[in-house]
Amino acid sequence: MRLFVTGAAGMLGGRVVAQARELGHEAVGSDIDDLDLTDAAAVRARLADERPDAVIVATGSHSYIPLVPGSDGKHVVTDRDVLGGEAKVGANVVVVDDVHTEAALSTAELLLDQGKRVEVISALFYVGQDVGVTSIAPIYSRLFTKGVVFTPCVELRAIEGSTVVIANVYSGAERRIVPFRRNHFPRLRRQLDLELPIG
Repeated sequence: MRLFVTGAAGMLGGRVVAQARELGHEAVGSDIDDLDLTDAAAVRARLADERPDAVIVATGSHSYIPLVPGSDGKHVVTDRDVLGGEAKVGANVVVVDDVHTEAALSTAELLLDQGKRVEVISALFYVGQDVGVTSIAPIYSRLFTKGVVFTPCVELRAIEGSTVVIANVYSGAERRIVPFRRNHFPRLRRQLDLELPIG
């Protein structure tokens, strides 16, 4: 099969081209430097020249960091940084579900697998609301089994060092998510003779 892949110089498009070739397909790639996708005439002409069996649009996007006080701090990283292994995060992580698809859920799962304590917040009625119903049940099952905390109907208000300020989208009531440290409750730990899982 002959494939035409846009965004071939990017991370996603490049992987699509490589995978297609590994599977024995002929993959022709383009990128913004050689094809402006906003120019309909140029796109039609290019596709007429290439004559692909299928077109895969794999154009990328930029990670979004909400513009709230403190969002430029050292504790703020993108999902791409985490998934790409470029970001070091602490033991307690708040993931903002601003796209409402698999991005936040995948990031949360990776962090849970690394032993992190993860809370995912979303302004919508539930986290990952745009994920299809047949997909979300097994994803939720895995995440809840691993200990995720979901907090829907809240928005990110501010980041104050390692404290995250959120607010209910309906009432405006604020809550501060403060990192949990083992030494916050030393007497309780001694009384119960247990080892708290977060260091």
